[in-house]
Amino acid sequence: MKKKIVWAIDPYDENKRNLKKAYLIARRLAGGDEGIVPVYISSLTQPYYDFDFGVYAWVDKFAVHSTADFQKTLERQGLGMLAKNAIVEFTNSSSVTATCKKLVKVSQNQKADCILVFSHAKGATERFILGSFAETLVHYAKTPVLIVNPKNLNSKMKNILYCDDLEGNFIDHLEEVNDQLRILKAKELIYFHAPHPIYRFSMDENNKEARNYKSEVDKKLGSLEGAAKKGRLPFTPIVDAEWSSVPEKVVKYSKRKKADLIIVRAKSSRLGALVGGSVTRQLLRQSSVPLLVMKET
Repeated sequence: MKKKIVWAIDPYDENKRNLKKAYLIARRLAGGDEGIVPVYISSLTQPYYDFDFGVYAWVDKFAVHSTADFQKTLERQGLGMLAKNAIVEFTNSSSVTATCKKLVKVSQNQKADCILVFSHAKGATERFILGSFAETLVHYAKTPVLIVNPKNLNSKMKNILYCDDLEGNFIDHLEEVNDQLRILKAKELIYFHAPHPIYRFSMDENNKEARNYKSEVDKKLGSLEGAAKKGRLPFTPIVDAEWSSVPEKVVKYSKRKKADLIIVRAKSSRLGALVGGSVTRQLLRQSSVPLLVMKET
């Protein structure tokens, strides 16, 4: 199954080992080298920062961002097979938002099926000052986004932890995940769901609301498991209704189950981006396991 993957890459900043691992993931997702499009976004404002050091410094800085140099750098990093597809785009701003919007536009022009990016862990202060590239990209992207941390990057991705809230067309969502599993050739799918803690009190005979809620959740879980069996998915469900942070639970189970990839669904909502503490945003900050964010409009 051939796919097109836009790989947002900075070969000037990443080491060869990290790039090689990410390349193997991109190649698996794309079904070969032809579908991988390396993209480098450069700010036109950046060269002017060096202007005080002389015109030659300005010219040298600007030359680094050329397509030809980007291609040569890919070759030096052992990615010469991707050089012909390489794209360099420029923005008139050095802001994270401008860079993400440009990357999204490139992915739309390329009709990409997924965007692959690195994410480096940042402290709270640094994130507040600079913004988070991965969080901003997920907000604006129209396609799935795969975020990988170079410090914990496993190119095999055999064990998948899939998290969903069982709202909307959750059966159709499972079909989308199934497509990703086929591409990645994953061996196990662990489904994680964190219902409202009232789920725990369904055994209380006087708590009709809790009993009805548990019945509704169990019915949906049954439908999901049935669809998984019908699609011959290696499906293992986990339900955790304890009083604790959902992102923390996801991180805990990803470690316990030795997951190579976490899959979540993010709703495309301006309001959702403004309301602090969404599960997806918290996972981007807390998890070192690669995170595939499926977009729901």
